[in-house]
Amino acid sequence: MITKKEWLIKNSKRLYHKSILQAADTAPIYILGEMRSGTNMLMDCFEKSLCVDAYNETDPEAFVDYELIPGPDLQALLRRSKAPFAAFKSIADLTRCSDLMKVHPRSQAVWIFRNYDDVVNSALTLFKEHREYLRLILEEPERARWRASNLSEASLDLIRDWYNKVDDASARALIWYVRNAAYFEQNLDQAKDRILLVRYENLVRDPMQQMRQVYTFLDCPFKESNASHLNPRSVARNEPSSIDPSIRALCDEMFNRLCEALPS
Repeated sequence: MITKKEWLIKNSKRLYHKSILQAADTAPIYILGEMRSGTNMLMDCFEKSLCVDAYNETDPEAFVDYELIPGPDLQALLRRSKAPFAAFKSIADLTRCSDLMKVHPRSQAVWIFRNYDDVVNSALTLFKEHREYLRLILEEPERARWRASNLSEASLDLIRDWYNKVDDASARALIWYVRNAAYFEQNLDQAKDRILLVRYENLVRDPMQQMRQVYTFLDCPFKESNASHLNPRSVARNEPSSIDPSIRALCDEMFNRLCEALPS
């Protein structure tokens, strides 16, 4: 469930949208990326915007067990909105981004990625059973749900090769690799007019310029107050975890590939 604060903000903005903005058409914005990569931070920016209805992954209006409601229900939710935009933190659905783009003709997405060492450190602090994540994908895909959804054979082969050999740090790094590989496996780098790739480190080091670019890409009005909470304190705050050298090499390759795909 959403928090009381989120409920108050959402419904206050909804009243403003209905009484003042009265937008005739609401365009969806999907916030995508691996966990601990800055998706919450982006959602906070959109929550501060009066032009955006913001739906976090715990909002029962838009999500069931962290997954977006079916397309027809999502379309109905958009029709009820009077905001110009609706942002959805749909990280559980990132392997089906191509399908999300079909929900509305003006659908857009922001895919954020972060250096894997910081993602691994953050995830190890907050979550457990990282190796279990990999086992479920292979042995109990129904229980794995979105974790196993639309994974490529290359990613499945990689998980088969490694899941019995890795500790939690290397398992989480492998998850980072597989989840970000979905960006290229869906050819999202060929859809740069609708899907914006953003690097976390660039965003927190130069928040006003970077968020202005995000809002410009979405054709959404930007105010500096939308990004006033961003800061670089979380970059390389701790020493890297011990990750298997072969998995580290994979992650380095993927991180460099993502950096090269950033808009110029």
